[in-house]
Amino acid sequence: MDDLPDVKYTTKNKKEIVDSVPSVTPSWHWNCAAALCTNSWRTPEVHYYKLCEISKDRALRNAYDKILKNKHVNWKRHVICSEHWSSGKRNSIQDLPDKSSSEKYLQNKPSFITPKRKLESAKRSLEFEGDCGERKKPRRKMNRSAGNDTTEELIDAISGENSKLRDQLLEVQEKLQQKEKELSKLVEEVTTLRTEREEYKRQLAFFQNEFERTKFSYDNVKKKGKVLYMTGLSLLEFDCLYECLEPFLPVMVYPDCKSSETSTKQRKMDKRTELMCFLTVSRHALHLGVMGWMTNTSISTQSRLFVAWSVFVVTLFESIDLTPLPGEILAFLPKDFWEAGFGNTSCLGDCTETWIAPSENFDVNNVTFSQYKNHTTGKTSVWITPCGSLIQCSDTYPGTITDADITEQSGVLDKLEEGTIVLTDKGFGITDLCLAKGLHHNRPPLKYNAQYDETEISRNFDIATLRIYNENYIGKIRDWAILNACWPISRIDILGYVHKVFAHVVNILKKPVCPKEI
Repeated sequence: MDDLPDVKYTTKNKKEIVDSVPSVTPSWHWNCAAALCTNSWRTPEVHYYKLCEISKDRALRNAYDKILKNKHVNWKRHVICSEHWSSGKRNSIQDLPDKSSSEKYLQNKPSFITPKRKLESAKRSLEFEGDCGERKKPRRKMNRSAGNDTTEELIDAISGENSKLRDQLLEVQEKLQQKEKELSKLVEEVTTLRTEREEYKRQLAFFQNEFERTKFSYDNVKKKGKVLYMTGLSLLEFDCLYECLEPFLPVMVYPDCKSSETSTKQRKMDKRTELMCFLTVSRHALHLGVMGWMTNTSISTQSRLFVAWSVFVVTLFESIDLTPLPGEILAFLPKDFWEAGFGNTSCLGDCTETWIAPSENFDVNNVTFSQYKNHTTGKTSVWITPCGSLIQCSDTYPGTITDADITEQSGVLDKLEEGTIVLTDKGFGITDLCLAKGLHHNRPPLKYNAQYDETEISRNFDIATLRIYNENYIGKIRDWAILNACWPISRIDILGYVHKVFAHVVNILKKPVCPKEI
C-alpha cells in the first residue's frame, strides 16, 4: 500500500505552504484527531496524514487507536499530524505512530481546551514512551510482509485461544466429575442418616410406649385391673371418690412447692395418679422412695403429695356435718339392738392406737407411752351410729391420754340426742360426762368380785355383741397398712389426718358394718 498523500497546511497569515503533493481545499479547517494534541491547520511545519485509507484495516486502526486515545474518531474525514512519529514524519504506511503527545503540548497552560487532567495524562504518556528522556522501547512497527499475514496471525491466535479454552474445559469437566462423585457420596450419606434417623424414631417411639405402659399411672393400673389391689378401693369406688374431690382440686396446696402457685402443666403426674399414689402408699405402707421410683419422682415430691392429699381430703370431708338427724337413728336401728334391750342406742364408741417410733426426748416418750400397748403410741377415737355410719373420728392424741379425756375433748357427745344410750368399752369412764349431757352411758360392768355373776356375764355378752360393729369399722380403717405400721416420730403431725381420711372413705364408699336386718 502506498503512502497516504500529504495534506497542505497554511500559516497563521493564511498563506499556503505547498508540499510536493496536491493541496487540500482551503475551506477545510482540520485538526489532529489525537486527544492529547492541539495541532490544527494553523500550526506551521507540520504534516498531516489522512485516516480514511486505513479505516478498512482493523489492525492498523487498533494500532492508531492506542495513540489517538479518542473514541470519536471519524476515520473518513479526520487526520493525524506528523508529531506523533519520533522521526517527525511517516516513512510508509506500515510505520505506526509511537507518540500520544509532544513536549509542545505540555507547554500549554491549563484551559478549557487543554485541561489539567489531559496535561497530566500527556506527561505520563511521554514518560512511558521515553520522549522526555532516553528511549526505553523501540519504535513500534507493523510488519506486513504479505497480505495474508494478518489472517494467519488471527487464525493462529484464535487456535491458540481455542486450545487454551479446550484445556480449561477439560479441567472443568474433571472437576465437575469429582464434584459429582462427592455429591453422590453425600447423597448416600444423607440417605443413610435419614434411614438411621427413622430407625431411631421408631426405637424412641417404642421406648416411649414401653415407658408409658410400664410406669405407674391411673390409666395403666386401670388397664391391668389392679386398682383394688393397689389402692384398697374398687375402680368404681376410686372414680366416685375422685369425682367427689375433683370440683375442689384447684384450691389444694402443696406444701413447700413453688410450682403449685403457677401452672399445673409443670407437674409430672395428673391428679388421678397423685390420688392413686397416696392410696397405694397407705394401702401397702410403702416407703416414699419406692413410690418415687415407680413414678420417676423424688422422695420429697412424694412427701409433699402425701401431706397435701391427706390434709385436703380431711379438710373437705370434715366440712360435712355428720350429726344424725332427729329420728334417723331410730328409723335405721338394727333388729339386734332391739332384741338386746338397747333400742335407744344412739352411738358406739371405741379407741384405736398406732405405734410411734420412740423419741430421743424422754419427756416425749413418757407422754406417748401406752401401758396397754407397752409402746409409744398415738390414740384415736372412732364413733359410729348403730346403723354403721360415722359420727366422728377424733384427732390423734398421745398414748397416755385416757378414753374419757379424748371423749371430752372431741365433743362428740354434743352431737347426740338427749335421752339416748352411748355404748362404749369398759375403759371409757364417761358416765358423769354423759349424765351432764343428758345421755345414758352403757358399758360392760367392772369386776369388783372374784367372779362375775350370771347377770353381769349376760350383760357383758350383749354389749360385746353390739360393740363388735365398732371394732369392725375400725378394722376396715386399718385395712390400709400404713395405720398398722410404726410411724416415725417426725411425721406424727399427719397421723390424725390419715386416720380421718380412711374413716371418711370407709363411711362413704364401703358397705355399712351394721347387722343386715333392720
